[in-house]
Amino acid sequence: MLQTVLTLIRGACADQEEVLQATAALPLLRQQIREAASALDTARQDLAAAMAGLKEEQRVLDGINAQIERLSTAAQKALRDDREDLARPAAVQIAALEDERAERAASLQQREAWVQEQRAIVTQGRTRLRRLGEGYRFARVDASLRQAGLSGRTGVTSSTGKLATAEATLARLKERTRRDADFDEALQSLHDADDAATALADAGYGPALKTDPNAVLARLKAQAGSPATPKTPGDHQ
Repeated sequence: MLQTVLTLIRGACADQEEVLQATAALPLLRQQIREAASALDTARQDLAAAMAGLKEEQRVLDGINAQIERLSTAAQKALRDDREDLARPAAVQIAALEDERAERAASLQQREAWVQEQRAIVTQGRTRLRRLGEGYRFARVDASLRQAGLSGRTGVTSSTGKLATAEATLARLKERTRRDADFDEALQSLHDADDAATALADAGYGPALKTDPNAVLARLKAQAGSPATPKTPGDHQ
């Protein structure tokens, strides 16, 4: 029996330690979630800026392609008119534009792959942040329940909680109310018994429970008519 009590006490102490640790860890977890949310929001803004940059780069490429097409069309017309002197400088410029287009296209492809990767990371981060928020809410509820004494243990552990203390107080109040009600009921039964006995006595079915004033007056009259008793010096005339 003693070993069982000691085990319960150790369990209660462990529960209290867990409650204290959870209570202390919750503010830290809340702050860490806030910091993670802030960092994720910054990452989303940076990703949005990078995606906007991709669109701008694509517009530049579209402009290079349009310029190459215009120069090619003009150079072809010049060649058809035997104006190679005009077509050659255009060919040089077209070659330079095509090199720039190739470099920009390769860079754009790399940046698009990076953006897709970062998008996946941000999406995963949002999911993890949502789960952290849910976990924090559950942890807060669990800590509150443990602090209230609902840790799932019985005996000594449950009696150490605030809820058990409140339940004990309520039980005492109920017991006091029951005792007051029992007292009032007993008192009322005594009054009812007295009333019943008085009614019976007044009807001539039992001894009188109270002295009859008429009987007292008759006794006084009888005493007044009896021979006078010797007077003492202190008697008045």
